[in-house]
Amino acid sequence: MKKLLSKQIGVQFFYCPSPVTLDKRASWGNDPSNFQQGPNGAFLKTDANGNISHLVQPNADNTAPIGWQPSMIGITNTYDKKPIWINPEQIEAGVVLEVKTLDGDIVYTVNEPSHICYNSATDGSADLNDCWVQAVTELVKNYEYDV
Repeated sequence: MKKLLSKQIGVQFFYCPSPVTLDKRASWGNDPSNFQQGPNGAFLKTDANGNISHLVQPNADNTAPIGWQPSMIGITNTYDKKPIWINPEQIEAGVVLEVKTLDGDIVYTVNEPSHICYNSATDGSADLNDCWVQAVTELVKNYEYDV
């Protein structure tokens, strides 16, 4: 495992306390499992255009998305990403992976070189129960990526 520090500071999320389901098939592949589930509510992450990009499960006390912390910039509804861990073995385009995530079981169709990523556990190690697949281009943009 390799630890990556985040460049994501002051990212806007909106908290929804109601159960939420997002259909991610358009961007993650047309598999019927590609729905994100937030049965206990969720934080909805926005992209640069202000659109909802995906959901993130809330932490235990609903004060931040899992893997994030309230932003040091001090603006309401903004969060800073904590460090993540990646499996350094790159996954090539065309691979289909079934991954058990906190959002439910998701089938990723890898469209470009990617890595399996993990949030940090409370002790700072990789939380092997909290993973997702992320493209190298996104890792380069959002993290100190030097794999």
